Amino acid sequence: MQQKLNKDRKIVTEIDPISGLIYKYKYGQNKRIVNIYLKNKSSKNKTIIKEDFNGKEYAPSEKKDFSEKYIITIIYDKLGREKKLIRYNRTTRKRYVKENLMFKENEAVLWIEDYSGKRDFGFKLKDLVKHNF
Repeated sequence: MQQKLNKDRKIVTEIDPISGLIYKYKYGQNKRIVNIYLKNKSSKNKTIIKEDFNGKEYAPSEKKDFSEKYIITIIYDKLGREKKLIRYNRTTRKRYVKENLMFKENEAVLWIEDYSGKRDFGFKLKDLVKHNF
């Protein structure tokens, strides 16, 4: 990886010569935004990751993936678990939302889903039964 550092010795650009991916970093107070895209800027594919600094390292708080067909947003909780996923289809304009409500360790065991107004829920029964309420 080729790296470019700022005056504070933080990485501002990384280029992976094999994949052609470019990582651009912007820093704020205890926050960082990472833009990831291909060297070929004509592609609509890119990823934006918002990260919070927890005193030791940067952990994701939100991730957005843009592609030709979908925009996918993932929101993480303070423990780095996937709290909410939103998938928007650019062609059909339909939206799928999954919100995880309960976890066992780092895996969701209870969640709700919404697909363009049709609501449902899901669970992992063996893990949910063992969960202490």
